[in-house]
Amino acid sequence: MFPFPLVSLLQTLDLSNNNISGPFPDSILQNLASLERLLLSYNLISGSFPASISYCKSLKIVDLSSNRFSSTIPPDICPGAASLEELRLPDNLIVGEIPAQLSQCSKLKTLDFSINFLNGSIPAELGKLENLEQLIAWYNSLEGKIPLELGKCRNLKDLILNNNNLSGIIPVELFRCTNLEWISLTSNQFTGKIPDEFGGMMALQVLELSHNQLSGEIPASLGQLKNLGVFDASHNRLQGQIPDSFSNLSFLVQIDLSSNELTG
Repeated sequence: MFPFPLVSLLQTLDLSNNNISGPFPDSILQNLASLERLLLSYNLISGSFPASISYCKSLKIVDLSSNRFSSTIPPDICPGAASLEELRLPDNLIVGEIPAQLSQCSKLKTLDFSINFLNGSIPAELGKLENLEQLIAWYNSLEGKIPLELGKCRNLKDLILNNNNLSGIIPVELFRCTNLEWISLTSNQFTGKIPDEFGGMMALQVLELSHNQLSGEIPASLGQLKNLGVFDASHNRLQGQIPDSFSNLSFLVQIDLSSNELTG
């Protein structure tokens, strides 16, 4: 099924959108030293995550989306695959924790772990990934607080952590990531107020905070978010009135504040 072990100059292996099933032969990657793109999405591949990715020194993109991989993420992927920029693993059966060692792949731009069975906390070490643009981990069983260290990821654009068991307050350190365009913290257990500092996130287009335990008033500073198109803070414990400053949100197309304790 995978007759590639001697193709040493192969740069792209794209087998996506097929009906390939069974375990992936981990050994073949050990001979693909020039491989840059491993694209296996939308198949029926099962078994363990291919740990031999660490042999692929030139590898930039790994996309294993929508398969049946069911092991943990091997902690020794990095720094072996030091050129890795995208690691896409959504819609699998992957278990265990997010390895802190991923921080050793310093060129990473995208980490997508969504729709799996990951548990444990988000490693603080991910804050070392200065090039990270997307951290996507929705629909898992992650717990604990958002690590303050993520505030060091100044290039972060998408922070998608909805449908987990995350808790605590929304850390103000996060607002150092001024390039954030999409924040989704829906369906967790966050408490405290919606921070005023959100008003400084001028690139923000989508802010999803619904189904948490947020309290206090909606900060008027949100009216400064000129690019905001979606704001969902429904199913919380918010009080007070909708700020008049929301009249400045000319790009707002969806707002949901249902199931709170708002007045006015």
